[in-house]
Amino acid sequence: MTARCHSSARKSLTFKERERLIAILGRLGSEFDAERATAAAKATEMLGLHGLTWSELICAASESSIPAADPKRRMIYPSFDMTV
Repeated sequence: MTARCHSSARKSLTFKERERLIAILGRLGSEFDAERATAAAKATEMLGLHGLTWSELICAASESSIPAADPKRRMIYPSFDMTV
């Protein structure tokens, strides 16, 4: 099944919410299974609270003017509160 991007389905997150989601998604690279599982659950919960699907989030990101990540850049995991 192929997901299609529809701009009418695009919803927005505030800057603070996007920063929080980015921090949560950064935890998916953790070496700890429980931390990865918690991050995945929190990210999915956050999307649900905003009426978004993963497909809509990815489509919105692909439609934005966000520059591609530098593959040489080292991932840094900021500390944050994962409560939603």
